[in-house]
Amino acid sequence: MFQNTVARAGERPALKERTAGGWRTITWEGYGAYVRHASAFLRAQGLPPGERVAILGRNGPEWAIADFAILHAGLVTVPLYDTHSDEKLLHILEDAGVRAAFALSPRHAARLRALGPRLEVIVAAGGPPTSEAAAKASGTGVLDWDAALRRGRAADAEAPSAFEERWRAVAPEDLASLVYTSGTTGVPKGVELTHGNFVSNVQASLSVVPDV
Repeated sequence: MFQNTVARAGERPALKERTAGGWRTITWEGYGAYVRHASAFLRAQGLPPGERVAILGRNGPEWAIADFAILHAGLVTVPLYDTHSDEKLLHILEDAGVRAAFALSPRHAARLRALGPRLEVIVAAGGPPTSEAAAKASGTGVLDWDAALRRGRAADAEAPSAFEERWRAVAPEDLASLVYTSGTTGVPKGVELTHGNFVSNVQASLSVVPDV
């Protein structure tokens, strides 16, 4: 569905973000390119289909891009509540077996890194530039958003067919996301949602709003 929309909508606006300089628009074509390169970055990290990748941060274009990049790589998105305590975040990371994460601000990246060495790589949006070499040398494993996309573009250029091969291999019954409960009555519990579950929601919505 996503790829069909990218091909059909092209230069039409897909995402808008309010910045200090005004509104920033990302077209569907640009959205698709971001997703492709972020997904290639994840593949370049050696993450096989089914691995868990977390997202911590507030709503924004990077959240949507990271989510679709994870799904296109055949990986599983694990959304993290910004309001969760460190104890609950650590429980979710360990329970889900998360190996990598997107942090949508330097504060979120620092918070994830402080939870321990479990995460192999953290991609941080909104922070200072950090090269892969610098991230490895520092021992933090924190790489900035633009550097991750550059690595993804390079990986995509090396194996241009890998992106489509990976997302076309995803089946409706494959796990797409582990959404954890808020934990108000105990520890957060993961709810498994498949690609088929999400498609079903879209199809139900189109039956009510067919012209979307």
